[in-house]
Amino acid sequence: MKNKYLILLLIFILTGCFFGEAGSGYTSRTCTKETQVDGITLTEEKKIKQKDNNIVDIIITNKIIGEENTTFKSLKNSYLSELNNLKNQGIITNIISDLKGEYSVSYEFTLGNISNELKEKYEFEDLYHNQLKKYEKEGYKCK
Repeated sequence: MKNKYLILLLIFILTGCFFGEAGSGYTSRTCTKETQVDGITLTEEKKIKQKDNNIVDIIITNKIIGEENTTFKSLKNSYLSELNNLKNQGIITNIISDLKGEYSVSYEFTLGNISNELKEKYEFEDLYHNQLKKYEKEGYKCK
């Protein structure tokens, strides 16, 4: 009989029912949009973490792949500029890749820690379902 309880406990632990984000009520969804412009592919990814329908944080990842033409260089410079601006405001930023023909950056916004100006600039909603609807209307596919 004790073995049955031990096996059940082990199953719950292995499935993450007691630990991890799901066990603590946090869930995440990722919204992605891909655009082709001037010989490059621009991929925008927005990962939204929420608890009780309130957004906890949003991680935005932008990636450009393609020939290093003026559009590529312009987007890269724009991302670098944004990276520097956000870093000065206490946002976690990261250059993921900086290779020939590929550039990728990410910005991590914790909604409880950012200013209202940043929320307005990036059009962040407080409620998770409203943010998902907004991204889907903008052409993002959310999973």
